[in-house]
Amino acid sequence: MKQIIIDDDYYHASYVQIGENIKFICAQGPLPNTIGDFWCMVIQEDSKVIIQLCQWTEEGKTQCTEYFPSSDQESKDYGAIHIKIVEKTIPVIQLRKVYQTKIQAIYKDKKHEVLHLLYGGWPDHFVPDSISVCREVRALALKFSEKKPITVHCSAGIGRTGTFAAIFMAIDRLKHAENVLIPNIVKELRDQRMHAVQNDQQYLFIYRMVIDILLAEDLLIKTPDIISLIKEYDDLIARKRQERYQKKK
Repeated sequence: MKQIIIDDDYYHASYVQIGENIKFICAQGPLPNTIGDFWCMVIQEDSKVIIQLCQWTEEGKTQCTEYFPSSDQESKDYGAIHIKIVEKTIPVIQLRKVYQTKIQAIYKDKKHEVLHLLYGGWPDHFVPDSISVCREVRALALKFSEKKPITVHCSAGIGRTGTFAAIFMAIDRLKHAENVLIPNIVKELRDQRMHAVQNDQQYLFIYRMVIDILLAEDLLIKTPDIISLIKEYDDLIARKRQERYQKKK
């Protein structure tokens, strides 16, 4: 498991080898005292895209400290790091609960631009609200990464982040004509990021998301068995979602 070293210290993040040309930095969401270290890591590793798979707060609980200026500010300092908004936060058209911000991070004499994508449609310890939106977030990450490491975080950086990474890994293997067993993918991922993928719903979502991507890219035929599997998953998640709702009442 390769951790990220910043100035002889560790940031709570791990390099994950997704495929031959794709790397993730799976990270914990920044805390008030780690924002500067987070940005140092992004600059040091030359990451061009940050995927945030949580909202700032969910159900009254802080998921992640805000680590760049709000929309009414243009710039802000976090220790030795100067963060400047290049393009203000806007919703991504046709993608519900997805927002993009273009940010410039300045450390000493180095200026580094990064695209920040916030996907707020994925509840903690659960699965995304929308299969298609999650698929498009994946596509955006690949489009703007410039083959540099993609920084991905949620709150702890293991559940949602790990599930997202496992989907990338499975698709990459399939596109290279490799045999793919999801249990092996998760094991390989956990060797690089401990405790990745937190529960059975997230585990099943990997299967569901892989099927959706393959169908969308015409790499899989929608047979009766596939249709049946999709329905079973959707029915199960609908029940689990209702159970979660009832517990909150």
